[in-house]
Amino acid sequence: MEEGTIIPFPESVRTRPAMYLGGRDGRALARIVAGVTRLLAVDGSTLVRITIGAGNKVMIVANKVLLTSGLFEVPQNFTLSLSALPYVCSNLTICSAKEHLAFADGVAVKPADDAATADVMRISFVPDTAVFGNSELHYGKLLENVFELCLHHPQLGVLVRDDRDKYHQQNYLHCPRGIVHLAEEQAAETVGGTYPIAVMEDCIDGVTYKIAATWSHSWNPQPHIACFENERAADAACEMITTTLAGMGDVLRAYIKSFPDKNSRFAARKLRNGLILVAASYGVPDGEWEEKVQLAHNKRVRNFVKVKFLGHVLDNPDFLKFILHRFDTTNPGAIMY
Repeated sequence: MEEGTIIPFPESVRTRPAMYLGGRDGRALARIVAGVTRLLAVDGSTLVRITIGAGNKVMIVANKVLLTSGLFEVPQNFTLSLSALPYVCSNLTICSAKEHLAFADGVAVKPADDAATADVMRISFVPDTAVFGNSELHYGKLLENVFELCLHHPQLGVLVRDDRDKYHQQNYLHCPRGIVHLAEEQAAETVGGTYPIAVMEDCIDGVTYKIAATWSHSWNPQPHIACFENERAADAACEMITTTLAGMGDVLRAYIKSFPDKNSRFAARKLRNGLILVAASYGVPDGEWEEKVQLAHNKRVRNFVKVKFLGHVLDNPDFLKFILHRFDTTNPGAIMY
């Protein structure tokens, strides 16, 4: 193949699968399964069962029928779309009470036995060895991806079961409190007990923001960071986290400055000490949106956090005392309250 050759669809999917799937290994397979599960969750499913069998055969059963019309058209991004499956998997079937589809060479056909009995959606497939070789689906990565999915779909419960000969394990994932679940989990695991959690969420100009943060009474200079962009894990050093921390710092710093006898510069350097977790998620309707207005977005995030965090601490004065009880800025180490 000559350099610079443009490979037409669908040959491009099989020739360069890593471009669409992020790899050709077990982790890429896990992302595919999680991607299909996400489509089911978005469509309203509340219970999904994922079973991994011999030969990496995957069976996904959901309690709500996914409307399949248009799902097999060429999308902008194959990574989390059913559209990629017919070209990287074999024996793909999608069965429900409404329809029964099988795929051959990427083309959907209705087999003779097109009757289905239960009003559920059942999707099954086997990864094509010509694409993935002998890679085994990575169970741990699948759990990680599905857990992130559950954080953003609190109504969703997912049972993941591995029936491969040398594994035989299963896990049930459900996060009814959304990303607050992360804060509660982190607070419970931190030495010293359960700690207060600040939750900030809103929808502004079509962009959804959800942020949870929690502190402990001990010094903790490096908090655990979890950031998500459009429900997918993002870099912990992204602008969303930077501006979130800055917004909370603005509120705490302003409070310290309200005491004229205190040295606010001392407090400003250590306001985030004790912060054990920040979980932040935002969703934008347009994939181009972030790139177009990133600077405006950063400012909006900071202002959003300032308003919401200020409201939280005003409504919960004990929360503010908990955060700042270590600080007497005129006498480091003493207690402010």
